[in-house]
Amino acid sequence: MDLIGLSNVDRQQLDRALSVAPIASVQNRYNQSERAQDALVDYTAEKGIAFIPYGPLGAHPMQRGARLPAQQALAWLLQRSPNIIVIPGTTSIRHLRENLSAWERV
Repeated sequence: MDLIGLSNVDRQQLDRALSVAPIASVQNRYNQSERAQDALVDYTAEKGIAFIPYGPLGAHPMQRGARLPAQQALAWLLQRSPNIIVIPGTTSIRHLRENLSAWERV
């Protein structure tokens, strides 16, 4: 069975997609500071669909830096819902180790 991942969708668009094919994941902008997708996170959890937050650390693509410490932002997402899968990017082993420490907070 083929599964589909969607990006930047609202609930109506997700429901339309679900009516024609199985959906594996939704990726929308979501982090502790930008929570407009709260209801969609809950809805995807109810449907058994993974939610992949874009910008999980709160950094904005056109600005530098995140608003929150990475470990705090990642731990919050992991505690927020069991269907959230975080994929934080990093450019160094040190940052990778720091990001991994978020799982210890959960």
